[in-house]
Amino acid sequence: MTVRDLFLWGREELARALCPDPETDARLLLYYAADADLTWYALHGGDPAEESVQESYKEAVARRALREPLQYITGTAPFYGYLLRVTPDVLIPRFDTETLVEAVLGILKPSMRLLDICTGSGCIPAVISKEFAERTGGGDLDVTASDISEGALHVARENAE
Repeated sequence: MTVRDLFLWGREELARALCPDPETDARLLLYYAADADLTWYALHGGDPAEESVQESYKEAVARRALREPLQYITGTAPFYGYLLRVTPDVLIPRFDTETLVEAVLGILKPSMRLLDICTGSGCIPAVISKEFAERTGGGDLDVTASDISEGALHVARENAE
């Protein structure tokens, strides 16, 4: 089976499962399974798909067909230009939360303190800390993130790093 055949199979499986955007999901899951990108697909679409890629892809497609969010399957979600880690222990960061980040960045000043309660993935404090440092040339900002969930705190720590 070629890489392209594998993609077409995945797209058909997701369409049969009535996933809202089987083309995009199949493509993103293939990139995930192959640890590759669009350039790789363009160059290797006619090549035989490695057995490990086929197995990983088929498992990912099966999970997506059961409506598991794509971000939980791949373990990542884009947020404010960063690719952050996510697991089922946290909510998937939403685009509208980026508006909150931008608003906070607009009022923060050096030496201020920021507290994020129920931080989940830690996307808000992680991105605010990084962006604030870049915009102020390393300005001092005291950031605290808390959550009752150990799993969420683990994900937030990864994203902070």
